[in-house]
Amino acid sequence: MLVGPLGFTELLLIIVVILLLFGGRKIPELMRSMGEGVREFKKASRELSDDTGTPAEKRESEKLREAAASLGISTDGKSDEDIKREIQSRVSGG
Repeated sequence: MLVGPLGFTELLLIIVVILLLFGGRKIPELMRSMGEGVREFKKASRELSDDTGTPAEKRESEKLREAAASLGISTDGKSDEDIKREIQSRVSGG
């Protein structure tokens, strides 16, 4: 049975070496620590992806969307540039 580039024998050998090095009692603790590390990494990645743009850019976008709403313009699924163009055409009478 092959598991990726490693065969069953290689995996078994790696597991035995890990058991010899760390002992049976330390392995759950190591796995728990690794799980916490992965969880923290994923959390930080999500926070970074949520924080795209500076606070000033976010405020500008919010104001733009408020202005569009006050003019009766739908902002669903539209970029800021699309909204700006629609506001400009509405204000200029087009």
